[in-house]
Amino acid sequence: MGKLFDVAVSWLEDNDWSFSQYETEKSVYAVANYQADHSTYKLVLEAYEKIDFFFVYAYISAKVPEKKYTAVAELLTRINFGLTIGGFQFDMNDGTIRYKCSVDVEGSSLSPEMVNSMVGAALSSADEYFPAIMQITYADKTPFAGAAIVV
Repeated sequence: MGKLFDVAVSWLEDNDWSFSQYETEKSVYAVANYQADHSTYKLVLEAYEKIDFFFVYAYISAKVPEKKYTAVAELLTRINFGLTIGGFQFDMNDGTIRYKCSVDVEGSSLSPEMVNSMVGAALSSADEYFPAIMQITYADKTPFAGAAIVV
């Protein structure tokens, strides 16, 4: 497939992950599921081989109802301010939330340790903040109160 994706696949296989592979015109990616303490997450490892970019996404399973978009966007902005590796993204077209880590490896190489760190950051952050996201989405908490719950 390509040097970046080969590293990602090797990491998945070495860690006994069950996954599926897909390819688009621009990228190749693997999709797996991960059960954490608070939810199950869709994990996506995506390589853009031509431009040497590698991404890890952890998708939150619940979609945000449109009436909660503003509150959830504020919460994620408050959370993102203190994050060091990666951050949350919110698609205000369909209510999807994902945690993204990315790296530009141009002139260098992707290592299994980098994949491990990125996957760990994405999954642990998604799971750490999942309760606050759900409280804003379904329990009518305010974004400030929701952010304070997890800080």
